[in-house]
Amino acid sequence: MSKVDSVAFIGAGRVARVLLGGWKLAGKLPARIVVVEPDEAALGLLQDLAPEVSVVESGDIGGVDLVFLAVHPPVMQDAMESLAGELGPDALVVSLVPKIKCATISEALSTKRVVRMIPNAPSVIGAGYNPVFFSEAIEPETKEALAALFAPWGEQPEVPEADLEAYAIVTAMGPTYFWYQIQALRELGVSFGLTRDATDEAIREMLGGAVDCLLAKGSESMDLIPVRPLQELEPTVKEAYESKLKSMFAKLSPPAEVLAH
Repeated sequence: MSKVDSVAFIGAGRVARVLLGGWKLAGKLPARIVVVEPDEAALGLLQDLAPEVSVVESGDIGGVDLVFLAVHPPVMQDAMESLAGELGPDALVVSLVPKIKCATISEALSTKRVVRMIPNAPSVIGAGYNPVFFSEAIEPETKEALAALFAPWGEQPEVPEADLEAYAIVTAMGPTYFWYQIQALRELGVSFGLTRDATDEAIREMLGGAVDCLLAKGSESMDLIPVRPLQELEPTVKEAYESKLKSMFAKLSPPAEVLAH
């Protein structure tokens, strides 16, 4: 496959809206987009964003170039069962779902041409970091076509499948660990007398430099600033990272017998 002109989304939730938003912002919407989604509210939000999207039943997606699985892990089995027999052996499937391995998807949908991606929300503005894994059946020409399709979303590093669940915790959910804090700091900056534009520029540059400094200096960075107003809260936040994120990773990581499947 040298080009992807038509896509189907199984699921019209947040991740579908993020990816369609990224395409729309870049002016790169595929020529034909269809979606399978029983929830009228979710459909309404998606079509408000992209009126070009058509609603279809599972049995009507056989002619599209690519099918995105964009549902939550608990309903992935039901979604795959609804597609069973609807896709041919040459069907191209991109799963956006953590936890469910390529082998399981291939067996359920009777196609070996399976890709897995862990997208993150900044893709909606073309600033995403979306690790991707290609099964062995994905030929170089198709990889190039998918790279072009994914490009409007941001970075798309190719990674081992075994690492995808870690990326789900670190990059897909990662913005949620910081966004509420950054927003609070934005509001404070304005309350201190800075303009919104000046506050936003200062935070953008500060965060970029702070990340670069930490990656270069490690824990030594913490000793470079004499005043840490939130220092007493740091142990609580660190403990939350340890307990909450390790627990979430354990839920996303399939048991050994599934990995060996």
